[in-house]
Amino acid sequence: MRVTPQADVLVRRMGDEAVVLNLKTETYYLLNSTSIRMWEVLTSSDSVDSAIAQLLEEYDVNPEEVRADVDALIATLARAQLIDVHS
Repeated sequence: MRVTPQADVLVRRMGDEAVVLNLKTETYYLLNSTSIRMWEVLTSSDSVDSAIAQLLEEYDVNPEEVRADVDALIATLARAQLIDVHS
């Protein structure tokens, strides 16, 4: 599975937060610093699994927690029409 931003999505960082905005639907989502890093890794990786592996290298966290947090972020952003999820 792979994640890409939808075509009309814009990301603007403001200090420790970022806004992900779909210009077409005007739907937006506010990311905190941890979610920003998840976004960056997810949208630049070949797969969700490789993104999770990279996050596990960067942070000293439980693999199940990272998987749950990444899955929750993907579900939220997909529901908000901010990302496309490819099989």
